[in-house]
Amino acid sequence: NNTTTTTTTTTHMRSTTPSRAMMGVHQLWCHKNHRGKNIATQLVNAARLKLIYGMTIPQHLIALSSPTEGGILFAKNYTGLE
Repeated sequence: NNTTTTTTTTTHMRSTTPSRAMMGVHQLWCHKNHRGKNIATQLVNAARLKLIYGMTIPQHLIALSSPTEGGILFAKNYTGLE
């Protein structure tokens, strides 16, 4: 079955169709006083670089599970995708 299903939640959509990923981010949080300082970006970049020895995981192979509104904004900014 190759049907793609999406669900709408407040202001964003997410796919319910599984996709390929090499790295999953379950939780990523930064105190509100330290947001906007690229801390989350640095953490995800470090994980991409160090998770598999000798390889940097491509951004398009990262999955974020159940992100908050802030997490969705981070993901869009990080990947450059809408």
